[in-house]
Amino acid sequence: MTKKPGLQGSLELQVDQDAFGGDEPAHLPDYLDRTLAAPVAGAPRVPPPGVAKSVAKEPQKQPERAAPLEDKVVDIERMRKVKTERRAPKVRRSERRELSIDAETSRMIDRVLADLQEKTPQKDVTASEFARAILQLADESRHHQDFSHVNRRGQWGSPTARAFVLDVKKVFLRAIGRYFIEQHPQEALDFYNEKNAESDESPS
Repeated sequence: MTKKPGLQGSLELQVDQDAFGGDEPAHLPDYLDRTLAAPVAGAPRVPPPGVAKSVAKEPQKQPERAAPLEDKVVDIERMRKVKTERRAPKVRRSERRELSIDAETSRMIDRVLADLQEKTPQKDVTASEFARAILQLADESRHHQDFSHVNRRGQWGSPTARAFVLDVKKVFLRAIGRYFIEQHPQEALDFYNEKNAESDESPS
């Protein structure tokens, strides 16, 4: 005789009826029947236990903090200061000028230098010192200089070129004379009276 597939024999289940409240069938609440409490405002959200454990296990990476702008500015200024200190100090050279003079002007300079070297305690007076003294006097008397009567020079070597130099010389002469009276009025008055006395004593 062929056996049928499946369980053979009798299977008895013994259920404790008291565990489910007696003879009444057990009533298990469905998940839709359960009432969930509404979240309280401001209360921290508590993640599920499994998620909380996984988050806690992962190390949190701190974001790299950028350097403040003030620190960058200070670093740039410090670098500039170091570069400036390393540079060699620049020595400003005095400006030099060359004058083109003729033979007669050169002889004038020699005559004046000879007088300075002979009549002053400084026996090695240079042409540069003499030129500086004359230029300083011309510069200090600038407020008395009037060039309104000076004409054009014209071509070099012409009569108008020679007249141009004489006109400029007269401007400096008048300006220096007025400047002398302004700086030394009593000495200028004494000199004036002396010259008047000499002119009165001279035969007509």
